[in-house]
Amino acid sequence: MSSIYYLHRFRKVNEFLYQELELSEVFAASPQHLNDPFDCQIDPQAAIKRASRRVKDADRLALFREMSDNFSAQPPVLKRKGISCFSKHCDSLTMWSHYADSHFGVCLTYQIDGDALADRYSSDSTDPYLVAIADVEYGRTYFTDWLVSGDLEDPIEGEPVTSAAAKTLVVKSSDWHYENEVRIIMSGPGPIELPRDALSQVLFGVRTTESSKRAIRAIAERRNPNINFGQCRFTDEFDFGLTFDDI
Repeated sequence: MSSIYYLHRFRKVNEFLYQELELSEVFAASPQHLNDPFDCQIDPQAAIKRASRRVKDADRLALFREMSDNFSAQPPVLKRKGISCFSKHCDSLTMWSHYADSHFGVCLTYQIDGDALADRYSSDSTDPYLVAIADVEYGRTYFTDWLVSGDLEDPIEGEPVTSAAAKTLVVKSSDWHYENEVRIIMSGPGPIELPRDALSQVLFGVRTTESSKRAIRAIAERRNPNINFGQCRFTDEFDFGLTFDDI
């Protein structure tokens, strides 16, 4: 992990937002607590059977058998993982409506150093530890298609079984593609502590109240005096669209 990630979180104005601002923490939830009950629930054995019907290559079929045997002996315990969800974009009308309380909420922009986070949550020193920062892929048959023709050593070289288990954590139905999601995946659920200046920007929704803005600004500036604030408004360039003014 060598990249700087610019990640966005759409939030309601409530006690959980204020806690996130005050403590510089985001929460990694167990997969069974995600809002989509199908999320992280792919049956790898069923997918392997579907993929096997589409594959002729003997070596790949041998890998499928190895995967199937391993999953039978030790099914991946995905519910023990922790997932914190972000978006690549801050200007989605749908995201503002669904996750930021119909524009009464905010969008938080985090600048996250992947290397620093990996050092802070190393498997050698902490539990839970950082597993990956990964883009979510979308498609009704994405996981099966990956088995058929994808790189079975992605993301973990030399470990097709572990790669398959990991892949099930970052695949969602195409219905969710508008989220443009990025996930921080931990070995278990719980809070993830970020540097005080990781939160680089707060964007206020079209309907965010003035009292909420004052409270949020006061807390955010205590954590990072250099933080930026922006106001979301309708743009004149399109029939439907957003733009942001610095405030």
